[in-house]
Amino acid sequence: VVILKTTEIIQTTLTDDEVARAVRPTSMKDYVQARIDGTIETRCGGRDYKNCYTAADGTARCQFKVTATHVQCAICPDAPTWSLDADCVRLLK
Repeated sequence: VVILKTTEIIQTTLTDDEVARAVRPTSMKDYVQARIDGTIETRCGGRDYKNCYTAADGTARCQFKVTATHVQCAICPDAPTWSLDADCVRLLK
């Protein structure tokens, strides 16, 4: 918690991108996808890779995709899935 005097608050205008990031997701699916996207990051060959990235062919991709009912790895088709109902708390820790 930050306590400021009203004289210390400066009015500002958000860009469209900042407004879009400030909007709360509308569903559990969107919330979990946003948490995964903001959390997963790996470094390889001096580059940082996040959950969503652009492939060499220019295609936008995500390693972990969230559906209405579960989370799955889009790269490993035989990988286990995680239920949003049963595993959601564990996924978001």
